[in-house]
Amino acid sequence: HGMYVILTPRKKIKAVRDYQGFSHVKRIDLNCDVSDVGDLDTTKHTNNAAAAVYMYICKKNDAYQIGNDEPFRHHLSSSSLPPSQ
Repeated sequence: HGMYVILTPRKKIKAVRDYQGFSHVKRIDLNCDVSDVGDLDTTKHTNNAAAAVYMYICKKNDAYQIGNDEPFRHHLSSSSLPPSQ
């Protein structure tokens, strides 16, 4: 029963949301103050605004079979494309 954790500044990641390899995806907002973040380049930061960080906890879909199942729930099919001229 695999679990995957993704940390990102992106509020929405459609590829994670729609991936059939995950049976459940939960997003948690981790709004943190920039002054609480480690400073790796030793630069003085004067902006203490909140930085948005999101954590996605993804539970593996054990029924998903790579190569046999469609990878995404919402994919474009040839019938949804406009006719070519």
